[in-house]
This record gives sequence, structure tokens and C-alpha cells, in this order.
Amino acid sequence: MLSESLTAEHIGHVVVNLDAWLVSADKRAPVSSVTERYDCHAIVDSMKGLLEGRMIYPPVYDVISRQRVAEAADKGIAATSGFVIAEGVIALALNELVDMSSLRVFVEVSDETRIERLFSFYRDIKKLGVTEVETIVAERELEEVPFVKNTASRADIIIYSS
Repeated sequence: MLSESLTAEHIGHVVVNLDAWLVSADKRAPVSSVTERYDCHAIVDSMKGLLEGRMIYPPVYDVISRQRVAEAADKGIAATSGFVIAEGVIALALNELVDMSSLRVFVEVSDETRIERLFSFYRDIKKLGVTEVETIVAERELEEVPFVKNTASRADIIIYSS
């Protein structure tokens, strides 16, 4: 939404999807925290480089297979002018990113909407069965959801979305 608004106003920006730095599922501990599922140091290093004017080449993560399929994208990202938007649930959890940010935004959706989106993603995109989807969503509710909701306290602005 923010990117679309900036584009409509002809304001330069780049969006960096921090999920690119997810660690492959088979390289994670069987039970891992949100921060353990990301290569947090690489995120911070890449964002610093981007803000210093360097081109970055994020890893390529395939959400279907839950694997990192390339250590660097073919196409780089450069912040030549305007804003850098670091998008992802991990953004407000990393102290270094919070410290280097000019504005921190948290987008809040209702629990009902969030759960509907998760079910749709796992059922329709990942093609998982209902029982497996229910198990995954229940697991996320225990650790990931409270963790992410807690990061809202680090935001300057909270946007309530439907």
C-alpha cells in the first residue's frame, strides 16, 4: 500500500522483502524462534550497504519449497533516491534496523483476517491439506504471532488494515 502510494506520487523508493533472508527449512532447528529462522546478520549488513549507496543482491527464497534457491538474486537492488522500505515481520525485531530507520511502521490486521490469509496461503498456494494447515497455523499462533505483535511497540505508526 505504501509503495503504491509513493509510486502514484512519483516518489522514488525501493522495497526490500526481508523474507528473502529466511533460512532454508532443512537448515533450521526443529523448533526455532522467528529470529532463528532468518539470517539476521546478513539482513543488517545488506541494509547498511543499501543505505551506503551500494547495490545489494538478496538471496532467493522459494516459499513453496521453503528453501533458499540462490544465495544472490540475478537482479540487484539499489537505493538511488527516495525511500527504502524494509518489509517483513522481522524488520522491527532487529535492533540495528530499528536504529537506522527514520520511520517505523507496523501494519495490524485482525486475527480473523490474519488467520484467513494464512489458511489461504498454505491451502491454495502451498497445496497443503486442511489438517496440516491447522497444525501449522496453531504452531504459529503459539510463538510467531505474539512475537510479531510485540514488535508493534517499536513502531512510530501503526496502520490498522482490514
